[in-house]
Amino acid sequence: MTRRRATWLKYLRTSTTFVAAEHERAARALIAATSTTDAATLARMLHPDVQLTVDGGGHVPAPRTPLQGRVAVVRHLLSVLSDPQVDAVIESVNGMPGVVVRRDATVVGVLVLRVRQSLVCEAWLVANPDKLESWNRR
Repeated sequence: MTRRRATWLKYLRTSTTFVAAEHERAARALIAATSTTDAATLARMLHPDVQLTVDGGGHVPAPRTPLQGRVAVVRHLLSVLSDPQVDAVIESVNGMPGVVVRRDATVVGVLVLRVRQSLVCEAWLVANPDKLESWNRR
């Protein structure tokens, strides 16, 4: 292996590890803020132009278009994650840390974050029961 290739592979491993750690920190902070319904802390974690796309698949109530901006995203995340009957935990989602939301041991949502410079700039919440079947078979 050439020196250049070895350096590139080391960079890739380091950058992937850094990105995963940054996503995990954001996911942990998000869970902490929503579990205490701390809207101010949650808002500070989000980029001003954050976008949240919710997939309810027509089975569960969900916004028809992506939510834009801190206020709308905070409001929706708090409505979903601050429910006392919901348990949110960090698990690997597509190889990166994400938030899995369970109610009575059934997965009712999977939240994936895109984090840049320690701010959540985009998020996707899958709440469509058809798409969560594989999560509930685990």
